[in-house]
Amino acid sequence: MIIGEYRVITKEDRARQKAIYAAHVAKLADAEARQLVAEHFRRRMEIFEKYDPYRDTFPTGLDGGSPDENRELREETKRFDKAWSIYAEKKKNKKVTL
Repeated sequence: MIIGEYRVITKEDRARQKAIYAAHVAKLADAEARQLVAEHFRRRMEIFEKYDPYRDTFPTGLDGGSPDENRELREETKRFDKAWSIYAEKKKNKKVTL
């Protein structure tokens, strides 16, 4: 739904995003990778849902995210990237040693 110049995030939007995340996780064959990605997506959804109540209170909208929300998302992305690089390196080493 669009109100003014910003888009209101609905519960249906969040449910749709969770379904998309679940589909991405289901595509991963490795259990360790599935767990790592599922945890990352769960944390992202927690951050989004934490700031959802504030989205409707700002007249210009909060679709771009508040500075605090963006900071938390960046921190989560850094945490995931670090964990994923360790996993990717292990996966790379497994392929080399047949």
